[in-house]
Amino acid sequence: MKKSDPGLEIGLRWVAVITLTLLPVVMGWMICGFGIGSKMTQIFAVSFGIMGSFGFLVLFAVFVAPDTWYASRAWKSLQSQNVDEAIEYLNKAIQARQGYYQARVLLAGCLTKKKQYAQAIEELDKVIAIKKNFMPAYTGRGWAKAEQGDYEGALKDLHHAIQLKPLYPEPYGLLAIVHFKEKNYQQAIVEAKKSIELGSSDANLAAILGQCHLMVQQYDEAADAFDMALEFDDDTDGELFMSRGQALRFLDLSELALEDLNEAQARLPKDSRVYFERGNVHLKLKNYPQAIEDFDHVIELEPTHSSAYLNRGIAYYLSNDFEKAKTEYEKALAIQKSPLAYQRLADIHLRTGQFDEALHDADEMIQLDPNSADAYAIRAAVYNARRAYDQALTAAKRSLELDPNHALGVFNLGQAHYASGHYQEAIEAFTASIHQILPPFEPFFRRGKAYLQLQNYGLALEDFNKTLELQPDNSEGLFQRGYVHLKMKNPVLAIADFDRVIELEPKQYPAYINRGNGYLLLDDFEKARSDYVQSLAIQETGHAYNNLGGIHLLNDERAKAIAHFEKAREVAPELRDAVVGLALGHFLQGEMEKAREYWAGLVKEEAQYQDVEWVVEEHGRHPKMAALIRRFFEEGGVIADRDSREGES
Repeated sequence: MKKSDPGLEIGLRWVAVITLTLLPVVMGWMICGFGIGSKMTQIFAVSFGIMGSFGFLVLFAVFVAPDTWYASRAWKSLQSQNVDEAIEYLNKAIQARQGYYQARVLLAGCLTKKKQYAQAIEELDKVIAIKKNFMPAYTGRGWAKAEQGDYEGALKDLHHAIQLKPLYPEPYGLLAIVHFKEKNYQQAIVEAKKSIELGSSDANLAAILGQCHLMVQQYDEAADAFDMALEFDDDTDGELFMSRGQALRFLDLSELALEDLNEAQARLPKDSRVYFERGNVHLKLKNYPQAIEDFDHVIELEPTHSSAYLNRGIAYYLSNDFEKAKTEYEKALAIQKSPLAYQRLADIHLRTGQFDEALHDADEMIQLDPNSADAYAIRAAVYNARRAYDQALTAAKRSLELDPNHALGVFNLGQAHYASGHYQEAIEAFTASIHQILPPFEPFFRRGKAYLQLQNYGLALEDFNKTLELQPDNSEGLFQRGYVHLKMKNPVLAIADFDRVIELEPKQYPAYINRGNGYLLLDDFEKARSDYVQSLAIQETGHAYNNLGGIHLLNDERAKAIAHFEKAREVAPELRDAVVGLALGHFLQGEMEKAREYWAGLVKEEAQYQDVEWVVEEHGRHPKMAALIRRFFEEGGVIADRDSREGES
């Protein structure tokens, strides 16, 4: 657009002023001077002339004076966003009148917008020299200093502005922004609220208030602040919808967050931040394909966005595509090494049995952060998997030194205690990790096994029930619950659990053995024998041969029983059940010396084999077997071990 000619426009304004004011003045004085008209007419003419003279002076100052004209043109330029033209006009206004401090304040604001902070501060210094207590000068200079990075100077000027006009909202708002830049979020919140309380309706300030609440994890307040910002401004560019969506995501209001982020994406179709936030919401909603699609967009727009690769990897991981997840984690690490990416990679290496690689990941995490509790917890998990339980305990304890509430550290501490036979300590650790570990059934399952070892069958049953409530088709949970039912003499419930295990895992031979034990308690020897034989078809084990021997013994088939017990010992030499069976088999055969010889070997290994009640508890699973053990003791099958007695005395 062609600029106006200042000389021509001022000339035209002179014509307008003369026409509107000077001519009526001259006419009025002429009427009065020549005595034209009545007395009343002459009085009116004098009044008209005086008022016209005053109007001439006012119109001259406002419409003809160059400084005012240039300032008005600058204001129009600013309204049309033409800052350069505004600066040009304001410089001319100041040239026309050096003491025109209002124009200097406006010029300083324009220079700040153009990031010419030193020049802006210089202009405001001149204003303060002209008018010492002019509040807008301190406000403007404080803002220019803040933009320049001089936060201390900015705070000093803004506080002085507040002293001059404590009820004016703008200095408080700028103080909030300075504190936000300094990451002093709590103080920024105080100042922003004060500015809004005094009447500010600045959407940008309300948005900064929301961001401060986000940074201090006050998500409800953040959402409220973004609501306020949207009331102040309909947010045509989508920023506020994106920020509110982020706050709603942290509040677990994922559906509402998705609505805001969809709106933001429609307004900001090329903004990678929107896709990243929306991808995170889809992750929470378990919409993994949509999450992957959003992270695809992020990477397309910003190929070096390491967090997008990482989160896309998490989406693949949660979709059980571990190979793609691993690739994504490695891409993220190629862009930027981070403990979280190594932690995710370690998780995959642990799942796939790549323990050396998992240890390397933990080492890298410690290199990046020597106080990484996650890294030591990973080490503990690796050592547990390798059955290096002393090392696992050391690593888990170190993890908990760094973070006493670290869930994985506590869980692995429990694992190490369990494997070391410290069942009560294991129970305490697993209890502490409940609701902290994924998958959520794991702490209940592990604690149930510890209760089982302590023969606390009631609490073990509760934990296995909880395990199966959280994951109904967990075959390990079903197996352990079935075993507890056997211990509690509930064979029907036990058989139902082992039926389901076999349905889920037809080759799970221990389930056949234990289901056979259930049938044995029901005196259904044929079904029991069938299950033991079925287990042997899958895997030859000492337990299956031993239990077949037990059925033959209960059926008084002594030779067959002895043959199966001998086969059991051949397959599993350490199996004491088979030795008990051999002793009882030879006892029934009338071969008491041979029976005593077998039993003496048991007593030598474990003195409690001299205690009939203990033996019945350990080996008398069927009432007939318990009765046979008692008969063996009564008829002198067990002779107290001399060395054992002497040791006790």
